[in-house]
This record gives sequence, C-alpha cells and structure tokens, in this order.
Amino acid sequence: SWISRDPGSHFDSISMKAACLCLLLATAALALPQGFTTYFSTPTCPPGFREIPETKGRVIVSVDDPSIAGLTLGVPLKNGEDRPHSHVTKGSTSIDTQHVAADSCCNKEGALHGTYTSSGTAENNTSDMPYTQLILCAATAANASLEVPYGTVSYYSPDVSGCPTNWTGYAPANGRALVPGYDAAGPVPSDTPALASMEDRVHNHTTYATFSTSQVSYAGIDGCCNNDPARAATYSIHGDAAPASSNIPYAQLLTCLSKERSFDIELPHGAMIFSPLVGCPDGWDVATTVSGRFLVSLPYQGQPGLSFGGSSIPAGATLPLHGHRVSGTVTLPPSDIGLASGCCAGGYAGAGDYTFEGASSQATIDFPFLMLPLCEKIADRQHPAHPRHHIPHVPHRAHSRV
Repeated sequence: SWISRDPGSHFDSISMKAACLCLLLATAALALPQGFTTYFSTPTCPPGFREIPETKGRVIVSVDDPSIAGLTLGVPLKNGEDRPHSHVTKGSTSIDTQHVAADSCCNKEGALHGTYTSSGTAENNTSDMPYTQLILCAATAANASLEVPYGTVSYYSPDVSGCPTNWTGYAPANGRALVPGYDAAGPVPSDTPALASMEDRVHNHTTYATFSTSQVSYAGIDGCCNNDPARAATYSIHGDAAPASSNIPYAQLLTCLSKERSFDIELPHGAMIFSPLVGCPDGWDVATTVSGRFLVSLPYQGQPGLSFGGSSIPAGATLPLHGHRVSGTVTLPPSDIGLASGCCAGGYAGAGDYTFEGASSQATIDFPFLMLPLCEKIADRQHPAHPRHHIPHVPHRAHSRV
C-alpha cells in the first residue's frame, strides 16, 4: 500500500509517491514523439513507423513553419533517376565585311556582313549531384520505449502541428537540404542563401560556339567600293543560357531539434539520426557511406541504399560543376550584288541558315544544403560492396541524465 500505517513514515510515503510520479512524468516526456521522422538503412519501415507518401522520390528541404510542411515541388524521381535539365540559349556573332567592285542589285547568293543573333539549346545534361536513396519513416504514435538524445535533429511528418514539447525548430536548416557530413563536427551550411518556400531555384551559363560559312564567288573583282558582302570564315558565337530549373523535386518537412535532458538513445534497428551538437552517441558512429550525398526518400519500387549521380561532395566544398553541349542556328541574310556568280572575285560568305555547336560554361545548380553528422548504430552497419573511405571513431560523451 502507498499509505503507511506508521505515522512517523507518512512523509517518507509521500516522498516516495512524488518520486514515482516524477519518474512517470519523465518517462512520458522522454517518449519518442508521434511524427518523429528519420532515415533507416533497412528496406522497410519498422513496426510503429510508416513512410510519408508525399516525400517518396524527393529530396527533403527543412522548414521551421508547420503550415508549409508537406508541400512538394516537381515530379518525384524514379528509382536511381539522375534527372537532366536543359536551357534555351541566345547569342550573337559579328560577320566581317569583304569589299567588291559592284553595285547593289541583284545577286542574293552572298551574305550581308553585320552582327546577328542566334538561338539554340544547351542540351539535356544532369547536374552531377550525388544522391543516395533511403527509406524515410515516421513514428505513427508516441512510443515510451523509444527515445533520442539531446541535440538530435529530426524531421516531423506533415500531420504534426508543430515541434513537440522539449523540441524546437532547427533554424540553421530552414530552406536547406540536410546532407550527411564526414565527422562529428557541427553543422556547415553551403555558401548560398536558403530557399524560400516552394522556390524552384534557377541557374544559368555562358555559352560559346563556332560555325563556318560556305563560300561564293562573283564574276568581277575584289575591291572598292561595295562594303556589304560578308567574308567567308569560321566565326564564334558568344551568348547565354537562360536561367532554368535543375528539375530536382523536393518535399518540405518541419525540422526540429531535441532539447530533452537525456543522452540516452533507443531506436529500432537501422535507424539513423542527425546529431550536430554533441556528435554521435556511444555505440554509434558517422554513416560515412552516405557522407556528402543528398538523401532521396525511397522512390516507389526503389532499391534502398542505391547511390547514383556524381561523386560525394567533399567537406567544406560547394556543389559540383556541370555543363552542357550547345547547338542551334544563326541566319545570315543576303546582300544584293550587281554581279553574276562565277570567277574570279572569291572568298565571300554565302547567305542562309547555319548550324553551330559548342559548349556552355561550367556552373553549379545552387541547391542550398546544411552538412551535419548522420549517425548510425555500429552494430547495425552493413558493409558496402564498394566502401568509399573510413573515418576513425570520434569519442563521444557517455550517456547520462543532465
């Protein structure tokens, strides 16, 4: 019985009840909250967790406003899809003059000298972004048998109205994708501004191309004083690729930081957690196989753990560069020359449409990210077929109540 029959032990009984009540409250407070969402190295979500359909095939962008969580941009990626993009290009070229001794009229075979615009395409190419697809799972209900330590950063499912008690919005991640880091160091943001809600950020390139004209001759002589004809030669075209999206689909999820006064952790097999403040818990280490890679919520019929796209982003580096093959047409209008075609005034450019080929400058896609440690339980590790590297274990603080 909680009530002692010994009057002298009355306060001891009350103290015992208070201690037990505090213990129960603490246990309830430390329960893993409903909606807690993280990546798993397993092919399916564990019992008590579910996938979030609107995230599948998408990169996750963190937000600190629950009213915009769950919004999506673009068409989801398919299994291992490294989606390309293209640009419309515009350019200009200056065509030199070559004199001829003739009046204007009426041979239109030759081109008119001058400056002309071109139109074309920076053809489909990928952004060389590094991706790994992992299953993303959300807790369907609060679970008192599970907990995460102080400093854990977690997504929350869109059905949650805000960060739970003892959690707070993680401002450094707002408008950025969380990219696993290489060690237990704190968060490192990319050097570009965060995305606005549902922003489809664009990028552009400069372009360079060349083309060679055909040659025509006139039955006359070179020289003064008609300056209209164009000189046959190889010419360059300088221009720009219009700003365009990189076609990277994403979903916005509320992202919160745990302030629970505990360093204990208990999660299902295969769970992975972001831990930027205190490093990985004891028995956990940095998940180096996904370091420097954008995580994609497992697409429908996707292969868990599949890496594709470019090489991992080195620590402290920017996103990889990419470029495009450029092609298109430029039209040289005719000049009127009062000579027949033939010998012996030659070296004039022919009028008409010309195709050109070239390349764009190298550029990044400017997709803002925050690099921070992603931890996995050492006992859960599955050795990859092609390990990238090994990072020595960094000692972490022992589990304790604070």
